[in-house]
Amino acid sequence: MNKFILIVSEEYDPVTDEIYRWLLKLDANCTVKRLNYEDEIIAINIQMPQNDIFIQTKTEQFFLNDIHKIWYRRGVINFLLNKKFDNYNRYVHNEYQKFHDGIWSIINNKSCSSYKDTKISKIEMLYVAKMCGLTIPETIYTCSKKELKEFFFRNNKNIITKAIENAAFYDEKQKETYGIPTRIVTEEDIEKSPDNFFVSLFQKNVDKLFEIRTFYYKEKLFSMAIISQQNSKTIVDYRNYDEDVPNRNLPFLLPKHIQSKIIKLMRKLCLDTGSLDLILTKENEYVFLEINPFGQFLPLDYLYGKEISKLIANDILN
Repeated sequence: MNKFILIVSEEYDPVTDEIYRWLLKLDANCTVKRLNYEDEIIAINIQMPQNDIFIQTKTEQFFLNDIHKIWYRRGVINFLLNKKFDNYNRYVHNEYQKFHDGIWSIINNKSCSSYKDTKISKIEMLYVAKMCGLTIPETIYTCSKKELKEFFFRNNKNIITKAIENAAFYDEKQKETYGIPTRIVTEEDIEKSPDNFFVSLFQKNVDKLFEIRTFYYKEKLFSMAIISQQNSKTIVDYRNYDEDVPNRNLPFLLPKHIQSKIIKLMRKLCLDTGSLDLILTKENEYVFLEINPFGQFLPLDYLYGKEISKLIANDILN
């Protein structure tokens, strides 16, 4: 019997496209369907105790029990797309959120990765990373100008700020992605701020030799060094990409004791996959920054001869 694979993702995601190609390359007889965030769902039903889910879009319909494996990549199963609820919008959205989370409780046993992994916060990542023996930057979450000023001077007037959770969002009307990049905080910024503001994340700006992106998949690690310090655009954060003069990326092997701590961290967070950002300081210290459970990994994949996407595709098929 041919295997039926379901990918839950977003329409314009190059990682999804790459895995899709590998699935068909490794098993030409398998059937691969995509359920994208942008797909309008016409009907969705759950039958219990059979634990079978039926989903119908404008072009597809399928039952959970017919699916061999589900690979969650991005987005949500978006039943609310193009639906208008006027004054009941917030209530209906909250109801659907609980329903959506319940769906993933049922399909987790068929899934190689789960939507629930998106629920892990940066606060939890930093806290657990420290417990696992990884070094983290001095960090403060605060809404107080007074506390921020003390943190600023305690760290030699060299601190950064970045988004607490989502560094970017997609405007469906404008069809544009907007981001809040990591940026240096100046004394003037602090003086201009009110005494109390929305709670924000601030960290010591760690002097880097270079940055490291590590992709983790079920205790296998692939790392690259990102030479970002010679470019004024990327010196604070390599994700402030310079498309004209891209950073140089080189394969990199993390020391075994750092690898062990990362594996311990991912186990404690119950994550099978994730893109981790670290810094190697000029003092040869490894500093953990964060994990994106569903971050981009294609630059790493190209460096390693597409070994990562092949690994994931094989896991989905097995």
